[in-house]
Amino acid sequence: MSFKIVAIADLHYGCVSHPGRQGKFSHVFALRTVHRLNETIKPGAVLLMGDLIDDPAADDATARLTELKAIFDLLQCPTIAIPGNHDPVPDHFYDVFERPESIVDIGPVRFSSFLDPEEPEWNACRMQPELDRMASIRDDGFSGPVVALQHATAVPPGTTDCCFNYVNMDEVMAGMQAGQVTLTVGGHYHPGTALVREQDSAYLGVPAMCEAPFKFTEIDLPLDRDVEKIKITTHQLQVPAELGLYDLHSHTQFAYCSENVDTTLSPEFAGIIGLAGLAFTEHSGQLNFDQKAYWSGEFCKQGLATTRGAQYRAADYWTSALQAQKKSPVNLLVGFEVDSDFSGAQVLRAPARRATAWLATRSARTGDSRDPIVRAGNQNHPNQSFVPRGGQRQRSALPQP
Repeated sequence: MSFKIVAIADLHYGCVSHPGRQGKFSHVFALRTVHRLNETIKPGAVLLMGDLIDDPAADDATARLTELKAIFDLLQCPTIAIPGNHDPVPDHFYDVFERPESIVDIGPVRFSSFLDPEEPEWNACRMQPELDRMASIRDDGFSGPVVALQHATAVPPGTTDCCFNYVNMDEVMAGMQAGQVTLTVGGHYHPGTALVREQDSAYLGVPAMCEAPFKFTEIDLPLDRDVEKIKITTHQLQVPAELGLYDLHSHTQFAYCSENVDTTLSPEFAGIIGLAGLAFTEHSGQLNFDQKAYWSGEFCKQGLATTRGAQYRAADYWTSALQAQKKSPVNLLVGFEVDSDFSGAQVLRAPARRATAWLATRSARTGDSRDPIVRAGNQNHPNQSFVPRGGQRQRSALPQP
């Protein structure tokens, strides 16, 4: 029997000055991680190990923390967050995140967080009251696994390449032995460390999410407290570049359903995440009608002849996308996801048709049984073509349904 924990460290959201850190995309990394955790990994607890933002003095520091808090609130399991040296001081940090109690029992596992002061050269020190608290963590008779968490990585000296540590690590290790602490987890050291087992305790430094390949750590913690059975799995958000993968269905800021996508930033993100190419395929109906007319399906009755809610934005989309195409670090294809009205006519005006974009048409799904396309449960996918960079038409290799 085991308990699954995920640790996420060092997002440095907002960092643009360090060449190795992709802090401006950390909110996207966070959201992708949350979806993966909820849908596939399903941990029992998530630990946020600090340095969630990069500059605690920035005017938008609280706003960035609040944005990350809203993302992590989507998790379907308990979360414990601690600040790092790049976050606001604890009192301000916990104006946004919930402050954990000194002891937090989640299922069969006990967690205890430590906010240790920083020492020169980015080391840390655990003060005597906290050492005493760690040593007495089982005084109530708790018999399950105990996990200590802090921002700085704490490892037995000489066991890893970590260049940061506790200046009183011998005392920390003695406190762990006295309290029979099963595992201590830290961040701060961006490469992370291997799991170190020392007597009946284990020590782990988790890698930074803000640096490629954008990792987070899954910990399988045995309930019998046998540290030899602890299993560490490192997940990454970056895909192997050698696969040459394309995302052939990406929306932009022009989509009514968009979330943190942009014609300029999306190609950049595609590059750092390991994609070889990206295709913008914007809803043609959304480019021709306002949100009310589009989501109600009102435009489906008369198609482009509909006047109520008509709003032509295709030219702006096309201009923005083609400008992005010129600067894109990946092969950027530009096209449309074409809606059709009840007669089957494409909701795509002549200027957009002449752009020879990708036409991935789909039926308008309103549930109206009078619509023969809806009644047949059919989707119409013609041969697909793109305008790649350089303007020469390229046939798609996608199979036809």
